[in-house]
Amino acid sequence: MMRNTIFSLTFILNLTFLPVSIYAQNKINNSALIKECETLIMQKMESDKITGVSAAVIMEGSVIWEKGFGYADKENKVPMTENTVVNVASVTKTFTALAIMKLYEMGIIDINQPLNK
Repeated sequence: MMRNTIFSLTFILNLTFLPVSIYAQNKINNSALIKECETLIMQKMESDKITGVSAAVIMEGSVIWEKGFGYADKENKVPMTENTVVNVASVTKTFTALAIMKLYEMGIIDINQPLNK
């Protein structure tokens, strides 16, 4: 269970940065970007036997695409949608760490200073 959670987080983080790098490096249009994301998601779902994924692409503060893949509940054939609420458990710690490191990278905070400062 923990292995799947860690893999899922890694997959999510990879998807988080994939659209930005594709867009920035290749200057491709949104439809090509969305097709690439959909292809990657479907390939990973098949290869790693992932039951359901909810994904979105956000550019310049706007959601340009969102979609659910697979099932939220496979037994009852409940589809995963872009609005499906999922339990992220303790992976929020990783997202918090990622956000802190992004602030550090942007020069907004200094992680080498004492915490109480």
